[in-house]
Amino acid sequence: MPKVSVIIPTRKRNHLLKRSLGSVLAQTMDNLEVVLVDDNPPESRVRSDRGVMELARDPRVRIVEHSTPLNAARARNMGLNAAAGDWVTFLDDDDAYLPHKLERQLAALESGEVPACLCGWAYELGPRRRLKSYPGDRITVVQAFDGGIAMPALMHRRTSSVRFDESLFAAEDAHYFFLVCSFYGLKALLNIDQILVSVFLQTGQRVNTQWQAHYAGLLRIHAEFGSLMPRASADRFLIKAMIARDKVAPNSWVSLLKGGSLLLLRHGLGEWRFVVNSLLYRIPVTRRFVVS
Repeated sequence: MPKVSVIIPTRKRNHLLKRSLGSVLAQTMDNLEVVLVDDNPPESRVRSDRGVMELARDPRVRIVEHSTPLNAARARNMGLNAAAGDWVTFLDDDDAYLPHKLERQLAALESGEVPACLCGWAYELGPRRRLKSYPGDRITVVQAFDGGIAMPALMHRRTSSVRFDESLFAAEDAHYFFLVCSFYGLKALLNIDQILVSVFLQTGQRVNTQWQAHYAGLLRIHAEFGSLMPRASADRFLIKAMIARDKVAPNSWVSLLKGGSLLLLRHGLGEWRFVVNSLLYRIPVTRRFVVS
């Protein structure tokens, strides 16, 4: 039985899948499986792509073809249902692991009593690179609520009791993270303070540009988990959710400026990067240079 199951859902991005799948197969540990959830339409299935199949013929790879695609939540749930490892982690088809990612997280998890672990990640956008990690060997759930996570940075003990909410078409990954923490009763997770994941931000239509779905997902997280957080954290999260909406929604310049001012007024000048980033994202000519 594999120690770790890596779940990779893919849809219409076979040209990027080779990088993500290759990064898993190049890990410094071998006792793993890749559950590759093929969410493609019939004419572009993974099995019909010669370049991907050169990698997918590795015996550690299992392809699960999804006959009823809906969204990322359903695809990941299909991967979870098929996973056999003691531990599970995720990778989007356009992102990549650094070689020691699985080995280092697994070593931390198997030496401790906490069933979930995060690591650092890098946002990659052309020549720009922004590093994101939390200091120390523990991260509190409140810190994650305040600072956010990247889904590929999470590894946790496999359970049949937690699944992605398929009614969410965006922010389903953050919602799932808090469901896992709630299920295990976690106040803190293990943490690897090293960059072990590369998140490649794609230009054009992405989940967080679908502002209605993204905002609805963030509101669900606030409604279900905000009351468990300090009041200031819940307030900051809600204001940032509104700013994330207004940086994309049409005719929302005034609301965006009000939200940015409110965030700085209530939560300090340390939030300036988030506000400036959102303002620059609002402007088409600067959008492609912004880590969103």
